[in-house]
Amino acid sequence: IPWNATVLTALVGHAELHLAPTALQGLTVISLLLAVGGVLWGYGIYRRAPAAEPLRRLGPLYTGMVNLWYVNAFFVWLAHRVVLAFGALAARFDKGVVDGGLVDGTAWLTGRLGQTFRKVSAGPLPGQLQYYALAIFIIAALVILGLTASDYLHLVRMGVTR
Repeated sequence: IPWNATVLTALVGHAELHLAPTALQGLTVISLLLAVGGVLWGYGIYRRAPAAEPLRRLGPLYTGMVNLWYVNAFFVWLAHRVVLAFGALAARFDKGVVDGGLVDGTAWLTGRLGQTFRKVSAGPLPGQLQYYALAIFIIAALVILGLTASDYLHLVRMGVTR
């Protein structure tokens, strides 16, 4: 195997090359001539320290190359306009809905329920809890005995409960 075929095989890896050694030599010569031609063309353009950039003659192509085909400008625009706008929208949603509605709303509801249950359990008057307990006991006793309100009223009329 000639030297250039060995180098090409090493660069390609384990892929099988079905080119004849002369075709590989031809590809090597063509690529070498293109590389040397590019270097000589660049040297010819820049050897006399020009006052102005010689590639400006390319016009819009030169502008595109200098500005990297505006890829960087596009991503800067995308970050500044789209990503930051989406971030501001997400921040408003977080502040208004998540923090304002869910977190603060849950805290407010818990506080209100605590105040309500405190009044219900202790009552506005001292000792009112005992009256609630007595009422619950009487209702439970009536349910256990199977008496309904009408049965109780019937018993009252008959004078049994006195």
